Amino acid sequence: MTDKLNIGDRIKIYGFVMLKGLNHNRIYKLVQEDGYSYTFRKGYKGKLVRHYKNDIHLWIRGQSDENHIEILNHKK
Repeated sequence: MTDKLNIGDRIKIYGFVMLKGLNHNRIYKLVQEDGYSYTFRKGYKGKLVRHYKNDIHLWIRGQSDENHIEILNHKK
């Protein structure tokens, strides 16, 4: 599995990842991406949360720590 996320991928947050709007034990869906950032939505009509791709990728790689992001379903 690669670190690159695609539209429709779901992520789960564990612990405190120091990214505003991404909370512990919540699942977010990637709804939009551009050259620099990902935009996630919590739930069907949840608030949109946008963060730089590099920030998200740093927390995905840090899965040995208790604070990390897990990719739940990765669309290829």
